[in-house]
Amino acid sequence: MQIVILAAGSGRRMKSLTKNQHKSLLDIGNGETFFSRICHQINEYDISKTVVVTGYRSQDIVNELSKFQFNFEVVHNDRYEEDVNIYSVKLALDSLSASENTIIIEADVIMDSLSFRDIYFASSMDKSIWFTRGQFKNPQYGGILKQDEFGSVCDIRIVEEYDKQYSRYSKLLGITTIGKNEIKSFSNLVNDYCKNSINQYYLMPWIENLKALPCESEDLNSKSVTSINTPAEYSNYIKSLDISKQKGLDFEIIALDKLVPIEGYIEDRKKMLFNKIKEECIWTKPLIVDCDNYMIMDGHHRFEVAKELKLTKIPVILVSYDDIEIWSLRNSEEVSPRLVKERALASDLYPNKTVKHHFPFTISDCYISLKELI
Repeated sequence: MQIVILAAGSGRRMKSLTKNQHKSLLDIGNGETFFSRICHQINEYDISKTVVVTGYRSQDIVNELSKFQFNFEVVHNDRYEEDVNIYSVKLALDSLSASENTIIIEADVIMDSLSFRDIYFASSMDKSIWFTRGQFKNPQYGGILKQDEFGSVCDIRIVEEYDKQYSRYSKLLGITTIGKNEIKSFSNLVNDYCKNSINQYYLMPWIENLKALPCESEDLNSKSVTSINTPAEYSNYIKSLDISKQKGLDFEIIALDKLVPIEGYIEDRKKMLFNKIKEECIWTKPLIVDCDNYMIMDGHHRFEVAKELKLTKIPVILVSYDDIEIWSLRNSEEVSPRLVKERALASDLYPNKTVKHHFPFTISDCYISLKELI
């Protein structure tokens, strides 16, 4: 599977917020940005290649990418000011395999781990999928679609404002999967359309050739996934974060030798994190730990860094497996709270990037001097 991240645009609709900053690098809480959230999620899955298309403030995006270890390529769109996004998609597809399922993600989308999981697994089915976020409603605008009685997409449109005649349509998200059976045809169409104009969305070739490009839709409305296009939407999102922080869990400090890992780690990733923490001399993120057996749910690389720094204590958030959803990122590995416990206590670790958890709460940063943890 391949991924394209479209990060070339200047975010004009965000006005002063993006005058000196890339839209995808705006803060979305807990030290994350739109872009870093997507990169963290990609880091957890088996992706053969990720192409990031840059334009506006390209170096800022490149600098952020340098913090991650997945296989990526940066492609610069020097025509981003005249392009809507079709030329960015053309550049990306030119750099990718024409025989793999390809997820296209606009860099201003925010999704939680459950949403990314569903997108990933749906996209492994060798079919083209347009992801939506519920029914089209006032005052929404932009991309919408309609399904037929068999679940296939029968109409896709781009509308400038809400119209009740489309009330049975679904609102498109900035996430699309191009199945390997359609990617070659779609790529050829994108190249042809770019010869006429790049002042158009990459949806247009699909809209005007829908019969030749069979596709389905999958609705993510029940998950936490959204896109932000205006300062008002961004302000409302930040306000919602302030409310959710009140529901967050506090961390506590426990002895490092109590912790029990459940899976392995990547040495290069650990080294990068070690250098960052050692340079800053501050511990900023608690580990998530099972409250019954102190098994590490999230934070194996930080656990290894703590050992190398010879820390004796570490900040953690204690939770119960009864409250956490768990799944496997590897088809060959079965996971459940019972199996995780059995293997962890027997020191039979899962391979890295196997056990995935969804935490239904806010994980707040902490700022603790390393000297306090020795």
